[in-house]
Amino acid sequence: MKDSAVSPALLFAPERQRRLLHGLIQRVAASREEHSRLVRQQGDQHADIEQKLADQLAAVKQNCKADRLSTLKQWDAAQEETIAAYESATLQTRDELRRCSARFRRQLAEEEAVINNKVEKRLIAVKNQFDARKDQPKKIATKEHHQLDTALAESNEDIEWARALTIRRLNRLLDIQTPNDIYAEFGESKPASVEDALDLIRRQNRRLKSTVADMQTGFAAHVVDAVYYLPSLVAVLLVLFAGASILLKAEPLLHYLIGSVIVSGLIGFTCYLILMWPLRRMTRSLHPATERIRLSSQDAVVQAKRISTAAAKKASQELVRRRDAHIKEAHQWQESQLKALREDLAAKQAAEETRLNEQLQRIEQQFQTGFNELQQTMRERAEQIADAISQKLSQSDAAAGQTLQAVVQQHQHTLESLAQRLNTGMHRGMTRILAANDLVEYRHPHWDELLSDPPPLHPGIDFLPIGSLRLGNRLKKQFDSALGYNAKHRAANNGHANEEADILNRLNVPDTMPIAMHRRQHSGVIIEAPTAHIEDGIKIAHQILWRLLSAAPPGKARVTLIDPAGRGQNFSSFLALADHDPSLIHHRVWTQGDQITARIADIGHQAENLLQSCLRDQYERLEDYNQVAGSLAQPYEAIAAVGFPDGLSREAYSHLGSLIRSGIRCGVFVILVVDEKHEWPADMPMFDHPNLLRLKYGEAGLDSGEEAARKDPSVAFDGLDRSTLTGEKPAADEDGIIPIGSKRRVRLLDEGITAGHWRLLNAGLDEFEFWPAPPPMPQDRSALINRIGRLAQEASQVIVPLTSLLPGEQLPIADNTSSSADGLEVIIGSSGAGRNRSLDLGEGVRQHVLIAGKTGSGKSTLLHSIVTSGAAMYQPDELQFYLLDFKKGVEFKIYADAKLPHARVIGIESEREFGRSVLQRLDSEMTTRGELFRAAGVQEVGSYRRACPNKLMPRLMLVVDEFQELFTRDDSLAADCTALLDRLVRQGRSFGIHVVLSSQSLAGGNSLPRATLGQMAVRIAMQCSEADAALILSDDNTAARLISRPGEAIYNDESGLVEGNQPFQVAYLESAEQVRLLNQLAERDESWTQELGASVVFEGNRPGRFTAEMAREVIAESSPSDTLVGLLGEAVELGPPCALRLQANTGRNAVLVGSARNRPSILVSIIASAKAHRPEMSLIHFDGSRAEEGDSTADWIQHNPQLGGQIVRTRDAEAAMIQLSQLVDARLGKTPADSPEDHDASSTATAFSLDSGGTLVSAKSDKTEEPPIAELPDNDETPILVVLDGLDRFRDLRQPESMNFSLDAASQISGCDAFQSVLREGPAVNIFVVVSLPSAETLNRWLPRQSHHDLELRLVGALNAGDSSMLIDSPAAADLSAATMILYDDSDGRMTKFRLCDPPTSGELMALLNIN
Repeated sequence: MKDSAVSPALLFAPERQRRLLHGLIQRVAASREEHSRLVRQQGDQHADIEQKLADQLAAVKQNCKADRLSTLKQWDAAQEETIAAYESATLQTRDELRRCSARFRRQLAEEEAVINNKVEKRLIAVKNQFDARKDQPKKIATKEHHQLDTALAESNEDIEWARALTIRRLNRLLDIQTPNDIYAEFGESKPASVEDALDLIRRQNRRLKSTVADMQTGFAAHVVDAVYYLPSLVAVLLVLFAGASILLKAEPLLHYLIGSVIVSGLIGFTCYLILMWPLRRMTRSLHPATERIRLSSQDAVVQAKRISTAAAKKASQELVRRRDAHIKEAHQWQESQLKALREDLAAKQAAEETRLNEQLQRIEQQFQTGFNELQQTMRERAEQIADAISQKLSQSDAAAGQTLQAVVQQHQHTLESLAQRLNTGMHRGMTRILAANDLVEYRHPHWDELLSDPPPLHPGIDFLPIGSLRLGNRLKKQFDSALGYNAKHRAANNGHANEEADILNRLNVPDTMPIAMHRRQHSGVIIEAPTAHIEDGIKIAHQILWRLLSAAPPGKARVTLIDPAGRGQNFSSFLALADHDPSLIHHRVWTQGDQITARIADIGHQAENLLQSCLRDQYERLEDYNQVAGSLAQPYEAIAAVGFPDGLSREAYSHLGSLIRSGIRCGVFVILVVDEKHEWPADMPMFDHPNLLRLKYGEAGLDSGEEAARKDPSVAFDGLDRSTLTGEKPAADEDGIIPIGSKRRVRLLDEGITAGHWRLLNAGLDEFEFWPAPPPMPQDRSALINRIGRLAQEASQVIVPLTSLLPGEQLPIADNTSSSADGLEVIIGSSGAGRNRSLDLGEGVRQHVLIAGKTGSGKSTLLHSIVTSGAAMYQPDELQFYLLDFKKGVEFKIYADAKLPHARVIGIESEREFGRSVLQRLDSEMTTRGELFRAAGVQEVGSYRRACPNKLMPRLMLVVDEFQELFTRDDSLAADCTALLDRLVRQGRSFGIHVVLSSQSLAGGNSLPRATLGQMAVRIAMQCSEADAALILSDDNTAARLISRPGEAIYNDESGLVEGNQPFQVAYLESAEQVRLLNQLAERDESWTQELGASVVFEGNRPGRFTAEMAREVIAESSPSDTLVGLLGEAVELGPPCALRLQANTGRNAVLVGSARNRPSILVSIIASAKAHRPEMSLIHFDGSRAEEGDSTADWIQHNPQLGGQIVRTRDAEAAMIQLSQLVDARLGKTPADSPEDHDASSTATAFSLDSGGTLVSAKSDKTEEPPIAELPDNDETPILVVLDGLDRFRDLRQPESMNFSLDAASQISGCDAFQSVLREGPAVNIFVVVSLPSAETLNRWLPRQSHHDLELRLVGALNAGDSSMLIDSPAAADLSAATMILYDDSDGRMTKFRLCDPPTSGELMALLNIN
């Protein structure tokens, strides 16, 4: 049986103490005669030593003089060098100060010339514009006059014909009266403009034509106006008449013929007269109308010419006014710029002069500081030399002193030989007493020393000091008697002892001998006192309890306080411990009889369990077990009671007796303070057992000397010898502290303990006074409580290293790993004393694990133990892990860093989408395995592996930390995850898939259904509340609420039933040790790493790494319709990377809304991969980055010239965008709308604006300037990627909010119009735009709403819910992390979340572009 943890009892056994004291007295009488002859042997050896000292002193002084002169020379040289440097710097600075004014005057003149030159150019441009347009109003007026005359001339023919008809019919023109309003007759109004006049004239022309036509309407008009109708009638009549005459043969025929002519003529004329009558009436009616119509047209011409002339005049005046306004504005701008320039240069000059003056001051200060430091340094060097001289002198003195000391030591050696001979006989006894005192002082120092300089912690308690036996005068008198000295002898020597007595006094004879409860000897102490001094007994008990709590390993001592009479007041000083750790005092003081009985019974049961389950026949006592148990060591228990037998039941008495008997083995201390006047019942006599120490208060045994010593304030009550104190007796201060030598001790008299009245009743030692050890002073008690409580809290974390639980305490080699065909057995902790706790899965219902515990309870440690231990016990062909961490941390990152081949998927700060994809992959794996099982004719993984031993089918373990994060939202994703997890839990058993779910709490609505959780038979409960304990285990099993320390857990594989509870301590892995183990595992299973391939690692808390392989994968998946493909980053789900695909369709441009820190990363990733996709691609980058934003995309493009990118600065943005717009028009085959003349005229019209620096510039370059984009592809099929980085910086592209500052704004396209045109029509001709901006507000301010539809591809980072909904019709962007973004396609509403990539390095870019 192991019995080595507790040290031997030595002198702490009372029987041994009694035998030792009696033996010491018999050993003293041996030496008293040789002292006197030893005093006369000190010699005269000082002369030679003093002479040597004088010689050495002279040599030292000579060296001192030389060193001093050297130091002074160095001092002078250093001062001169410092002053020279100061003067040089001062002169240089003053010279710069003198030249400052002239330099700024030159700069002012140069910049004024630049401003004047700009204004002069502008005035010239304004004059050219005016000259080009000053004749235009006159030309326009002439043109309008011509149009009016032409329109009026169109009616000349009609009016002339009307007049001719009138004259023909009436033989004259009628007189026409002109009305006041010549337009009212026709329903017209006086024309207000040239256009109105032209319209009026045209309408009047039509009226005139209609009226003339009316004049020619009718039978009479046709007959009369046609010259052949009437003559034809006359001719016909004449022929008829002539024919009739001939036929009738009228005679004379000539007369008939003449008559026929006359008759025919008369008939014709009569017809004419008849027809002319209505014609004349009609002519008199219509002719005035034609004249009035003509008159109104002529008046309209006159009015219109007046209007045209006035408008031309006004336009000329407006041109002059606008010219003057522009000239005035230019002069005003010139004045403001010159004023600002002068003020700016004046401020800069003042700042420069201030800087130089401050620099002079700094030079002065640095000189003063340096000079003072030099002085200080040289003084220190001088002092060092002086110290060196003093040291040399001291060494000389020391050499002489050593010689003198050798003589003295020789004499002392002779004297000590006498003491040595005496000590030879007494050595063992004295050494044992002194060693005991020293051991007590070392292991249990005084309270103030314990707090200020605590001793090293001991793994156990060997003894607890109770006090000391006062040996003092009684032992010394017996020594004097043995030496033959008495009072008369002392008087003869004037009160002084002889030299023989001095020899004895120099012996280290202790004044006290300690009394302690030793673990091998005692299990308790009974303190008896009368009622008046019961408080003293209680203080002795307090001292023992405080020693137990402070000496035991932190947190490994617990006391049960019983006070039936005092209602807890006698132990009130201990109650503050419960504020730190309630278990230290078991929460309270027990006062009721039934409580006392129950509490003592609980301790008895604990001792019984300790004897039966821990000690058994293997360990002698508690300390031996704790040496093996390590962090699962059991605590000491102490029962302190005041007032027994009151409140002591027979059951409690029986348990207490058993504890006294077994306490030495079980580590139980019983401390009883009893009133000696209280009688114990006959059937419950006072305990009397050899394991108990007995202290009793009494008055006998004090002589006058001892009584005086007891009352002497200089007498120590703590075991220290005060015989060396001389002079006046020190007085106690206000706190009761008496200084003793270099230490401070507490007087017990002030605490009310009547030291010297106590006796130890064991082993016949009652003849000596017993001095109780002092309890802590009230002012020290608070600090002591804090120390005990703090150490207990720190020690509450029990650590069981995982490596200590592995076979052989080391990582198994590959040949010694286990097979998972029939299940898993993963070591996760210790159940104590060498018994391991394993996670057993794969048998029966023990398939899946549910873990719960509050924050800090050790869940993460348990998960690490499961993964690391599982990987150590099984190779990757036996066990593989799918790790998901939804906690905002990096718990599983260590496995990615170590490249653990077992971990196939590692989610670090996982996204919910990534978690769903992992569940889908496992579900797919389950389907695949099901098909393999059907083909092999088996039902479960073990049978399949036996049937197909050459086929690889490891068990899969899904580990999800904070799994309830999957269900934080009531959306389709949560529903998918619920269904997938339910299927894995219910069906995964047969397929070798095990689910381990961990969470802080199972309470709340966001969780798996209880039916699913009920399928998980293995439960591991850690520190949690009673409600959570019932949820994780079962409603009637709340044992987890009693767990008191992190890492402690309850393993239950009976679905939470009480009978399945198995407490254990979770194995712990330090970070460095875990890294070491994982590296060894990666090395051991390196071949599997190559076979299985790299693990899938998802780090949601940081951007991914851009790789050429990832970009090529995106390019390989592109379709023929994809004109350009750009890599965006890793998808948050298992699968291919996310890409930006640009097709030649309207609207296929992209907008990027995100932080300035993320924008360069995604833009350079798009550019690099797009260049690899289409090497002929042309890149145009509009650089709107700010210097304070750090590295920009433009810098990256410039550092990688192989991209062939062209950078456009903000000042050239408008011209460059117009150039791109013209290229779009050219590719579309559009022709310019303006004629060459208009183009030439408009080319001279220059609109002016202010650039970003406040300088007046032309928005349109002169014909001689280079275009902002130097090279544009000639081939229309060549794609062009336009990256507009930082739209908010390009104000020339912003939609106008006020009138354009131009003389002829309509004659040219603006930057905003060009930008919108490129967005609208560019994709159709392979010109794509990627716009980046900081917020959605910028998009609304720069582009109209209809242009938003030209940006269908939207990349958004973390935004507020409102901006997110506006851009992507969803508030999802509000939940994005700094490393994730969303790609939203407005054409089909598809949304893809992805993780950003870091910018590609030059090496990655060259590898991607195949550049050697």
